[in-house]
Amino acid sequence: MVFGLSKMKNKILQFGGSGNTSYIDNRQLTVVNTMHEQFARMKMNGDYEGIAKFMLDFSRQIETTHPLYPDYRYKVQETSRGLFFYHEPLNPDAAERLPLSYNISLRVKKDAHSGNKSLGELFQTAMIRQQNIEIDVLSLQALIGGRPVDTPLLQDHIEGNEWVIAPPERPEPLKLSLIVTTQSGDTETILPYIELGITDLDEEFKCYVLNNNRQIRAKIFIEMRIPMEWSYDEYGRARGTSNLKLKINPLFEKDVEANFRFLKFFNHSESAEKITFMNLETNSYFFVADRFQLEPVSSDLGENLRILEQLYALEQYFNVQFCLPNDKMTADDRKNIKILDCIRTKNPIKFVINDIKLQVEGKQGLKNLFEKVKDGKINGLSLVQEKDGSYGLDVLGTRVSLPFLKDEIVPKELRVKNINALRRKLESTADDEVVPIELIPLGDREVQQWYRLP
Repeated sequence: MVFGLSKMKNKILQFGGSGNTSYIDNRQLTVVNTMHEQFARMKMNGDYEGIAKFMLDFSRQIETTHPLYPDYRYKVQETSRGLFFYHEPLNPDAAERLPLSYNISLRVKKDAHSGNKSLGELFQTAMIRQQNIEIDVLSLQALIGGRPVDTPLLQDHIEGNEWVIAPPERPEPLKLSLIVTTQSGDTETILPYIELGITDLDEEFKCYVLNNNRQIRAKIFIEMRIPMEWSYDEYGRARGTSNLKLKINPLFEKDVEANFRFLKFFNHSESAEKITFMNLETNSYFFVADRFQLEPVSSDLGENLRILEQLYALEQYFNVQFCLPNDKMTADDRKNIKILDCIRTKNPIKFVINDIKLQVEGKQGLKNLFEKVKDGKINGLSLVQEKDGSYGLDVLGTRVSLPFLKDEIVPKELRVKNINALRRKLESTADDEVVPIELIPLGDREVQQWYRLP
Protein backbone atom coordinates (compact mmCIF):
# COMPACT_ATOMS: atom_id res chain seq x y z
CA MET A 1 0.00 0.00 0.00
CA VAL A 2 1.37 3.43 -0.99
CA PHE A 3 0.45 6.84 0.37
CA GLY A 4 0.85 10.02 -1.66
CA LEU A 5 -0.01 13.66 -1.26
CA SER A 6 -2.78 15.09 -3.49
CA LYS A 7 -3.52 18.62 -4.46
CA MET A 8 -6.78 18.36 -2.62
CA LYS A 9 -6.76 20.18 0.66
CA ASN A 10 -6.65 18.06 3.79
CA LYS A 11 -6.61 14.84 1.74
CA ILE A 12 -4.14 11.98 1.44
CA LEU A 13 -4.39 9.57 -1.49
CA GLN A 14 -4.18 5.84 -0.81
CA PHE A 15 -3.29 3.69 -3.80
CA GLY A 16 -4.32 0.14 -3.21
CA GLY A 17 -2.87 -2.87 -4.86
CA SER A 18 -6.06 -3.34 -6.86
CA GLY A 19 -5.62 0.02 -8.52
CA ASN A 20 -8.43 1.58 -6.56
CA THR A 21 -7.89 5.03 -5.12
CA SER A 22 -9.35 6.15 -1.73
CA TYR A 23 -9.11 9.30 0.31
CA ILE A 24 -8.24 9.74 4.02
CA ASP A 25 -9.35 12.89 5.78
CA ASN A 26 -6.11 14.44 7.14
CA ARG A 27 -8.05 16.12 9.91
CA GLN A 28 -8.73 12.69 11.41
CA LEU A 29 -5.11 11.53 11.12
CA THR A 30 -2.76 11.56 14.19
CA VAL A 31 0.97 11.48 13.55
CA VAL A 32 2.87 9.83 16.46
CA ASN A 33 6.39 11.03 17.19
CA THR A 34 8.88 9.27 19.44
CA MET A 35 9.50 10.57 22.97
CA HIS A 36 12.92 11.82 21.96
CA GLU A 37 11.48 13.69 18.96
CA GLN A 38 8.89 15.43 21.13
CA PHE A 39 11.53 16.34 23.71
CA ALA A 40 13.87 17.71 21.01
CA ARG A 41 11.10 19.75 19.38
CA MET A 42 10.08 21.35 22.71
CA LYS A 43 13.70 22.07 23.55
CA MET A 44 14.27 23.69 20.14
CA ASN A 45 11.20 25.87 20.67
CA GLY A 46 12.30 26.81 24.19
CA ASP A 47 9.17 25.23 25.66
CA TYR A 48 10.64 24.33 29.06
CA GLU A 49 7.24 24.35 30.70
CA GLY A 50 6.13 21.78 28.16
CA ILE A 51 9.25 19.71 28.90
CA ALA A 52 8.45 19.76 32.63
CA LYS A 53 4.83 18.74 32.06
CA PHE A 54 5.95 16.04 29.66
CA MET A 55 8.40 14.56 32.16
CA LEU A 56 5.79 14.74 34.94
CA ASP A 57 3.20 12.98 32.78
CA PHE A 58 5.73 10.32 31.83
CA SER A 59 6.66 9.76 35.47
CA ARG A 60 3.00 9.41 36.40
CA GLN A 61 2.48 6.86 33.66
CA ILE A 62 5.29 4.76 35.13
CA GLU A 63 3.83 5.05 38.62
CA THR A 64 0.40 3.88 37.50
CA THR A 65 1.79 0.69 35.97
CA HIS A 66 2.12 -0.72 39.48
CA PRO A 67 -0.03 -3.88 39.76
CA LEU A 68 -1.65 -2.59 42.97
CA TYR A 69 -2.36 0.96 41.75
CA PRO A 70 -4.13 3.07 43.15
CA ASP A 71 -2.99 1.64 46.52
CA TYR A 72 0.67 1.58 45.52
CA ARG A 73 2.84 3.17 42.85
CA TYR A 74 6.35 2.69 41.52
CA LYS A 75 8.84 5.32 42.61
CA VAL A 76 11.93 5.41 40.39
CA GLN A 77 15.33 6.44 41.65
CA GLU A 78 18.55 6.53 39.69
CA THR A 79 21.50 4.68 41.25
CA SER A 80 25.04 3.94 40.14
CA ARG A 81 23.80 0.66 38.69
CA GLY A 82 20.77 2.10 36.90
CA LEU A 83 17.15 2.66 37.86
CA PHE A 84 15.67 1.22 41.03
CA PHE A 85 11.91 0.80 41.46
CA TYR A 86 10.51 1.40 44.94
CA HIS A 87 7.06 0.36 46.08
CA GLU A 88 5.35 3.37 47.66
CA PRO A 89 1.91 3.31 49.32
CA LEU A 90 -0.30 6.19 48.24
CA ASN A 91 -2.09 6.64 51.56
CA PRO A 92 -1.78 5.48 55.19
CA ASP A 93 -4.73 3.13 54.82
CA ALA A 94 -2.99 1.26 51.99
CA ALA A 95 0.23 1.01 53.97
CA GLU A 96 -1.64 -0.47 56.95
CA ARG A 97 -3.95 -2.72 54.95
CA LEU A 98 -1.25 -3.91 52.53
CA PRO A 99 2.08 -3.74 54.38
CA LEU A 100 5.27 -3.90 52.33
CA SER A 101 7.94 -6.45 53.23
CA TYR A 102 10.78 -8.29 51.54
CA ASN A 103 11.56 -11.95 51.60
CA ILE A 104 15.33 -12.31 51.45
CA SER A 105 17.61 -15.29 51.22
CA LEU A 106 21.16 -14.45 52.25
CA ARG A 107 24.45 -15.85 53.38
CA VAL A 108 26.70 -14.15 55.93
CA LYS A 109 30.23 -13.86 54.65
CA LYS A 110 32.69 -16.01 56.57
CA ASP A 111 34.95 -13.12 57.56
CA ALA A 112 32.05 -11.29 59.18
CA HIS A 113 30.93 -14.38 61.10
CA SER A 114 34.32 -15.41 62.47
CA GLY A 115 34.58 -15.52 66.22
CA ASN A 116 30.80 -15.53 66.77
CA LYS A 117 28.91 -18.63 67.78
CA SER A 118 25.48 -17.64 66.53
CA LEU A 119 23.67 -15.08 64.43
CA GLY A 120 22.31 -13.59 67.63
CA GLU A 121 25.83 -12.91 68.89
CA LEU A 122 26.81 -11.57 65.50
CA PHE A 123 23.96 -9.03 65.44
CA GLN A 124 24.67 -8.06 69.04
CA THR A 125 28.35 -7.45 68.23
CA ALA A 126 27.43 -5.42 65.14
CA MET A 127 25.07 -3.23 67.18
CA ILE A 128 27.55 -2.64 70.00
CA ARG A 129 30.51 -1.91 67.73
CA GLN A 130 28.41 -0.18 65.08
CA GLN A 131 29.83 -2.40 62.34
CA ASN A 132 28.10 -3.47 59.14
CA ILE A 133 27.50 -7.18 58.57
CA GLU A 134 28.70 -8.20 55.11
CA ILE A 135 26.34 -10.61 53.33
CA ASP A 136 25.71 -12.24 49.97
CA VAL A 137 22.09 -11.85 48.77
CA LEU A 138 20.90 -15.02 47.09
CA SER A 139 17.36 -13.88 46.32
CA LEU A 140 15.08 -10.96 47.10
CA GLN A 141 11.31 -10.81 46.64
CA ALA A 142 9.00 -7.89 47.45
CA LEU A 143 5.76 -8.80 49.21
CA ILE A 144 2.74 -6.51 49.58
CA GLY A 145 0.01 -7.77 51.82
CA GLY A 146 1.90 -11.04 52.03
CA ARG A 147 1.74 -11.67 48.26
CA PRO A 148 4.65 -11.44 45.81
CA VAL A 149 4.69 -8.36 43.60
CA ASP A 150 6.89 -7.60 40.61
CA THR A 151 9.83 -5.24 41.16
CA PRO A 152 11.30 -4.25 37.77
CA LEU A 153 15.09 -4.49 37.39
CA LEU A 154 15.49 -5.84 40.93
CA GLN A 155 17.74 -8.71 39.83
CA ASP A 156 20.16 -6.22 38.23
CA HIS A 157 20.75 -4.67 41.63
CA ILE A 158 21.16 -7.99 43.42
CA GLU A 159 23.92 -9.26 41.18
CA GLY A 160 27.35 -7.68 41.51
CA ASN A 161 26.47 -5.34 44.37
CA GLU A 162 28.06 -5.26 47.83
CA TRP A 163 25.41 -5.97 50.43
CA VAL A 164 25.56 -5.25 54.14
CA ILE A 165 23.17 -5.26 57.09
CA ALA A 166 23.51 -1.90 58.81
CA PRO A 167 23.34 -2.20 62.60
CA PRO A 168 20.72 -0.37 64.63
CA GLU A 169 21.95 2.55 66.69
CA ARG A 170 23.20 1.82 70.16
CA PRO A 171 20.75 2.43 73.00
CA GLU A 172 20.87 5.91 74.51
CA PRO A 173 23.34 6.18 77.41
CA LEU A 174 21.92 5.71 80.88
CA LYS A 175 21.91 8.72 83.18
CA LEU A 176 23.56 7.43 86.35
CA SER A 177 25.25 8.47 89.56
CA LEU A 178 28.17 6.61 91.14
CA ILE A 179 27.85 5.89 94.86
CA VAL A 180 30.44 4.30 97.14
CA THR A 181 29.32 2.42 100.26
CA THR A 182 31.98 1.91 102.93
CA GLN A 183 32.25 -1.09 105.22
CA SER A 184 30.74 1.00 108.02
CA GLY A 185 27.63 1.54 105.88
CA ASP A 186 28.27 5.19 105.02
CA THR A 187 27.50 6.26 101.45
CA GLU A 188 29.16 8.95 99.37
CA THR A 189 28.06 10.14 95.93
CA ILE A 190 31.32 10.53 94.04
CA LEU A 191 30.01 11.27 90.54
CA PRO A 192 26.53 12.84 90.74
CA TYR A 193 25.89 12.63 86.98
CA ILE A 194 27.37 10.45 84.25
CA GLU A 195 25.97 9.22 80.94
CA LEU A 196 27.12 5.62 80.66
CA GLY A 197 26.58 3.74 77.40
CA ILE A 198 27.68 0.39 76.00
CA THR A 199 30.49 0.77 73.45
CA ASP A 200 32.19 -2.61 73.06
CA LEU A 201 32.33 -6.16 74.32
CA ASP A 202 35.24 -8.29 75.43
CA GLU A 203 34.63 -11.67 73.85
CA GLU A 204 37.58 -13.30 75.60
CA PHE A 205 36.42 -12.43 79.13
CA LYS A 206 32.69 -12.41 78.29
CA CYS A 207 31.94 -8.90 79.48
CA TYR A 208 30.40 -5.69 78.21
CA VAL A 209 32.41 -2.47 78.02
CA LEU A 210 30.59 0.73 79.02
CA ASN A 211 31.92 4.28 79.17
CA ASN A 212 30.84 7.91 79.07
CA ASN A 213 33.12 9.07 76.22
CA ARG A 214 30.12 10.51 74.38
CA GLN A 215 29.68 12.90 77.31
CA ILE A 216 32.21 15.36 75.87
CA ARG A 217 32.04 17.85 78.75
CA ALA A 218 32.31 15.23 81.48
CA LYS A 219 35.15 16.10 83.82
CA ILE A 220 35.93 12.44 84.49
CA PHE A 221 35.86 9.60 81.98
CA ILE A 222 34.90 6.22 83.37
CA GLU A 223 35.17 2.80 81.76
CA MET A 224 33.30 -0.09 83.29
CA ARG A 225 33.44 -3.77 82.41
CA ILE A 226 30.56 -5.90 83.62
CA PRO A 227 29.93 -9.62 82.93
CA MET A 228 27.50 -10.63 80.21
CA GLU A 229 25.78 -12.80 82.80
CA TRP A 230 25.22 -11.57 86.34
CA SER A 231 23.13 -12.47 89.33
CA TYR A 232 20.27 -10.58 90.96
CA ASP A 233 19.66 -10.04 94.66
CA GLU A 234 16.31 -10.20 96.47
CA TYR A 235 15.60 -6.59 95.45
CA GLY A 236 16.10 -7.28 91.75
CA ARG A 237 19.44 -5.45 91.61
CA ALA A 238 22.05 -6.74 89.17
CA ARG A 239 25.21 -7.71 91.04
CA GLY A 240 28.60 -8.97 89.97
CA THR A 241 32.29 -8.24 89.57
CA SER A 242 33.31 -5.05 87.81
CA ASN A 243 36.55 -3.62 86.49
CA LEU A 244 36.63 0.18 86.72
CA LYS A 245 38.97 2.68 85.12
CA LEU A 246 38.73 6.39 85.80
CA LYS A 247 40.69 9.19 84.21
CA ILE A 248 40.38 12.93 84.13
CA ASN A 249 39.17 14.40 80.86
CA PRO A 250 42.21 16.12 79.24
CA LEU A 251 40.07 19.26 78.90
CA PHE A 252 39.89 19.44 82.71
CA GLU A 253 43.37 18.36 83.79
CA LYS A 254 43.82 21.50 85.92
CA ASP A 255 40.23 21.67 87.13
CA VAL A 256 39.85 21.50 90.91
CA GLU A 257 36.54 19.62 90.98
CA ALA A 258 37.75 17.01 88.47
CA ASN A 259 40.88 16.26 90.48
CA PHE A 260 38.98 16.35 93.78
CA ARG A 261 36.31 13.85 92.69
CA PHE A 262 38.93 11.64 91.03
CA LEU A 263 41.01 11.29 94.20
CA LYS A 264 37.93 11.15 96.39
CA PHE A 265 36.74 8.07 94.54
CA PHE A 266 39.97 6.19 95.12
CA ASN A 267 40.18 7.32 98.72
CA HIS A 268 36.70 5.97 99.51
CA SER A 269 37.19 2.85 97.41
CA GLU A 270 40.07 1.68 99.60
CA SER A 271 37.56 0.82 102.31
CA ALA A 272 34.50 0.37 100.09
CA GLU A 273 32.14 -2.54 100.54
CA LYS A 274 30.42 -1.97 97.21
CA ILE A 275 30.12 0.50 94.35
CA THR A 276 26.63 1.26 93.09
CA PHE A 277 25.41 2.83 89.86
CA MET A 278 22.03 4.48 90.41
CA ASN A 279 19.65 5.17 87.50
CA LEU A 280 18.65 8.82 87.92
CA GLU A 281 15.64 8.60 85.61
CA THR A 282 14.01 5.60 87.31
CA ASN A 283 15.55 6.13 90.77
CA SER A 284 16.53 2.47 90.79
CA TYR A 285 19.76 0.49 90.91
CA PHE A 286 21.43 -0.23 87.60
CA PHE A 287 24.38 -2.31 88.82
CA VAL A 288 25.99 -3.11 92.16
CA ALA A 289 29.64 -4.16 92.16
CA ASP A 290 30.49 -6.24 95.23
CA ARG A 291 33.95 -7.01 93.90
CA PHE A 292 35.91 -4.59 91.78
CA GLN A 293 39.40 -3.86 90.55
CA LEU A 294 40.87 -0.37 90.49
CA GLU A 295 44.03 1.09 89.05
CA PRO A 296 46.41 2.44 91.75
CA VAL A 297 47.03 6.17 92.24
CA SER A 298 49.84 8.21 93.83
CA SER A 299 51.02 7.39 97.36
CA ASP A 300 50.37 10.94 98.71
CA LEU A 301 46.66 10.56 98.07
CA GLY A 302 45.55 11.79 101.49
CA GLU A 303 47.44 15.10 101.47
CA ASN A 304 46.48 15.94 97.88
CA LEU A 305 42.85 15.13 98.60
CA ARG A 306 42.83 17.42 101.67
CA ILE A 307 44.13 20.38 99.65
CA LEU A 308 41.74 19.73 96.76
CA GLU A 309 38.77 19.42 99.11
CA GLN A 310 39.68 22.76 100.64
CA LEU A 311 40.05 24.44 97.24
CA TYR A 312 36.77 22.96 95.97
CA ALA A 313 34.94 24.27 99.06
CA LEU A 314 36.43 27.73 98.48
CA GLU A 315 35.31 27.66 94.84
CA GLN A 316 31.75 26.96 95.94
CA TYR A 317 31.77 29.56 98.72
CA PHE A 318 33.32 32.47 96.81
CA ASN A 319 31.91 31.49 93.39
CA VAL A 320 35.32 31.37 91.71
CA GLN A 321 37.28 28.78 89.78
CA PHE A 322 40.94 28.04 90.40
CA CYS A 323 43.44 26.54 87.98
CA LEU A 324 45.82 24.00 89.47
CA PRO A 325 49.52 24.81 88.96
CA ASN A 326 52.01 22.64 87.12
CA ASP A 327 54.33 22.72 90.12
CA LYS A 328 53.76 23.08 93.86
CA MET A 329 51.78 25.97 95.27
CA THR A 330 53.69 29.04 96.42
CA ALA A 331 53.90 30.19 100.04
CA ASP A 332 51.62 33.14 99.23
CA ASP A 333 49.05 30.77 97.74
CA ARG A 334 49.03 28.65 100.89
CA LYS A 335 48.78 31.73 103.12
CA ASN A 336 45.86 33.19 101.19
CA ILE A 337 44.09 29.82 101.10
CA LYS A 338 44.27 29.76 104.90
CA ILE A 339 42.78 33.24 105.11
CA LEU A 340 39.92 32.39 102.73
CA ASP A 341 39.22 29.16 104.55
CA CYS A 342 39.12 31.09 107.83
CA ILE A 343 36.42 33.32 106.32
CA ARG A 344 34.47 30.33 104.97
CA THR A 345 34.53 28.23 108.12
CA LYS A 346 34.32 31.19 110.53
CA ASN A 347 37.24 29.73 112.46
CA PRO A 348 40.47 31.51 113.43
CA ILE A 349 44.00 30.81 112.32
CA LYS A 350 46.03 29.78 115.36
CA PHE A 351 49.75 30.38 115.64
CA VAL A 352 52.48 31.03 118.23
CA ILE A 353 54.36 34.35 118.47
CA ASN A 354 57.23 35.69 120.58
CA ASP A 355 56.10 39.30 120.81
CA ILE A 356 53.78 41.90 119.37
CA LYS A 357 55.14 45.31 118.45
CA LEU A 358 52.82 48.22 118.00
CA GLN A 359 52.78 52.00 118.26
CA VAL A 360 50.66 54.16 120.53
CA GLU A 361 50.01 57.80 119.69
CA GLY A 362 50.37 60.47 122.39
CA LYS A 363 49.58 60.65 126.05
CA GLN A 364 45.95 59.61 125.62
CA GLY A 365 47.02 56.48 123.75
CA LEU A 366 49.23 55.46 126.67
CA LYS A 367 46.42 56.12 129.16
CA ASN A 368 44.07 53.90 127.18
CA LEU A 369 46.69 51.15 127.20
CA PHE A 370 47.31 51.41 130.97
CA GLU A 371 43.57 51.14 131.66
CA LYS A 372 43.69 47.59 130.30
CA VAL A 373 46.70 46.61 132.39
CA LYS A 374 46.06 44.71 135.61
CA ASP A 375 48.92 43.28 137.63
CA GLY A 376 51.21 44.07 134.70
CA LYS A 377 49.12 41.97 132.32
CA ILE A 378 46.60 42.74 129.59
CA ASN A 379 43.49 40.64 128.92
CA GLY A 380 40.84 41.14 126.24
CA LEU A 381 43.12 43.09 123.90
CA SER A 382 42.56 42.67 120.16
CA LEU A 383 44.39 44.21 117.25
CA VAL A 384 42.02 45.12 114.43
CA GLN A 385 42.75 46.10 110.84
CA GLU A 386 39.94 46.85 108.39
CA LYS A 387 40.30 46.78 104.62
CA ASP A 388 37.65 47.83 102.14
CA GLY A 389 37.30 48.99 98.57
CA SER A 390 38.82 46.79 95.86
CA TYR A 391 40.72 44.56 98.24
CA GLY A 392 41.25 40.92 97.29
CA LEU A 393 43.49 37.89 97.58
CA ASP A 394 45.25 36.04 94.76
CA VAL A 395 45.14 32.25 94.83
CA LEU A 396 46.63 30.14 92.02
CA GLY A 397 46.37 33.05 89.62
CA THR A 398 42.74 33.78 90.44
CA ARG A 399 41.66 37.00 92.15
CA VAL A 400 39.15 36.53 94.96
CA SER A 401 37.50 39.92 95.49
CA LEU A 402 36.74 40.91 99.10
CA PRO A 403 34.85 44.22 99.25
CA PHE A 404 35.43 44.43 103.01
CA LEU A 405 37.73 42.44 105.28
CA LYS A 406 38.23 42.69 109.04
CA ASP A 407 41.54 41.29 110.29
CA GLU A 408 41.59 40.77 114.06
CA ILE A 409 44.39 39.28 116.17
CA VAL A 410 43.31 38.11 119.63
CA PRO A 411 46.08 36.98 122.01
CA LYS A 412 45.18 35.03 125.15
CA GLU A 413 47.24 37.01 127.70
CA LEU A 414 49.94 39.64 127.26
CA ARG A 415 52.55 41.38 129.42
CA VAL A 416 53.67 44.92 128.64
CA LYS A 417 57.44 45.01 128.41
CA ASN A 418 59.08 47.83 130.47
CA ILE A 419 55.71 48.98 131.78
CA ASN A 420 57.24 50.98 134.67
CA ALA A 421 59.43 52.95 132.30
CA LEU A 422 56.37 53.68 130.18
CA ARG A 423 54.46 54.93 133.23
CA ARG A 424 57.27 57.36 134.06
CA LYS A 425 57.24 58.57 130.44
CA LEU A 426 53.51 59.25 130.48
CA GLU A 427 53.66 62.80 131.87
CA SER A 428 56.37 63.91 129.44
CA THR A 429 54.70 62.41 126.36
CA ALA A 430 53.45 64.94 123.80
CA ASP A 431 50.00 64.55 122.23
CA ASP A 432 51.45 63.90 118.77
CA GLU A 433 54.32 61.71 119.91
CA VAL A 434 54.42 58.07 118.73
CA VAL A 435 55.48 55.67 121.48
CA PRO A 436 56.68 52.14 120.55
CA ILE A 437 55.16 49.36 122.67
CA GLU A 438 56.25 45.71 122.93
CA LEU A 439 53.82 43.05 124.20
CA ILE A 440 55.00 39.61 125.32
CA PRO A 441 52.54 36.65 125.12
CA LEU A 442 52.31 34.55 128.26
CA GLY A 443 51.69 30.82 128.72
CA ASP A 444 51.59 28.81 125.45
CA ARG A 445 51.91 32.09 123.50
CA GLU A 446 49.06 31.04 121.19
CA VAL A 447 47.38 33.79 119.19
CA GLN A 448 44.11 33.62 117.23
CA GLN A 449 43.77 35.59 114.02
CA TRP A 450 40.26 36.10 112.67
CA TYR A 451 39.24 37.22 109.16
CA ARG A 452 35.64 38.27 108.76
CA LEU A 453 33.39 39.63 106.05
CA PRO A 454 30.44 41.88 106.87
